[in-house]
Amino acid sequence: MDNLHGALGRAHAEIYWRLFAGNGERGQGTVEYAAIMLLVASVLAYAVTAIKSGDGDNIARKITGKLGSAIDDVKKNN
Repeated sequence: MDNLHGALGRAHAEIYWRLFAGNGERGQGTVEYAAIMLLVASVLAYAVTAIKSGDGDNIARKITGKLGSAIDDVKKNN
């Protein structure tokens, strides 16, 4: 009876591992890719809305200023 109990325990562990634990990160890249695409789409939608309202030049200056300062920071740190 002890051997049967051990065999059932090993079988249970194997089934659990194959169904749940072994594939914990499967599909994670797709979720991250979708989140990035959603972020890019929302930024573009905001930019289009701002341009249509006539505030496009101000936003363009802010974006280029932030990008320029980020590039300068990278240059300083390297």
